Amino acid sequence: QPNERRRRIIEILNLRRQDTMQNLANEFGVSRLTIYRDLLVLEESYPLRHIHGRAVLLAERVLLKHATFDAYSSRSNSAKS
Repeated sequence: QPNERRRRIIEILNLRRQDTMQNLANEFGVSRLTIYRDLLVLEESYPLRHIHGRAVLLAERVLLKHATFDAYSSRSNSAKS
């Protein structure tokens, strides 16, 4: 469930402000590459960055948006066409 995982990543970063991609991967039982891809999608809508293997929230706190996080998949699909 990528959308649910991405929502939870935002919630975690709201609490911790930053975390390693490895910790997030372990927490969700996915690879670091999966977390990296999630962060690329989230960076389009939220003030966060992946920096040297860490996910860092650049604001004190962010509100979750009521949108799906499918931007990466749709961008990838259009690039393949």
